[in-house]
Amino acid sequence: MEERKKTVLVVDDAKFIREFLEAQLSNDYNIITAKDGKEGVAMFKDCHPDAVLLDINMPKLHGVEALQQMISFNNQARIIMISIEDDYEIIDDCKAFGAIDYIIKPFSMDTLYLSLHVALHDS
Repeated sequence: MEERKKTVLVVDDAKFIREFLEAQLSNDYNIITAKDGKEGVAMFKDCHPDAVLLDINMPKLHGVEALQQMISFNNQARIIMISIEDDYEIIDDCKAFGAIDYIIKPFSMDTLYLSLHVALHDS
């Protein structure tokens, strides 16, 4: 029996990032997207994705706040932050709040695939 595709929620206010990640990852994962932190938290609660790729600087709800809300809803959530922010204080905060990884934009797809593999298979 074939294993079901894992679902990954991509939360980013940049449409081109959402579309790029959906195109790159859709052969291996079911991809759902949200355009801001508030929508991302709602979709997280409704869809129960296996992993989340979460931007930081977004309208309506900042990514760090969205991370905290997702973790408070499900403390086993597998959330990978993806941001242009390379501030170590923000990175440390995200990890302290429960993010399992933090990838700085621009990133290679190899880096992203490795992080997703760890998130989804080493839990």
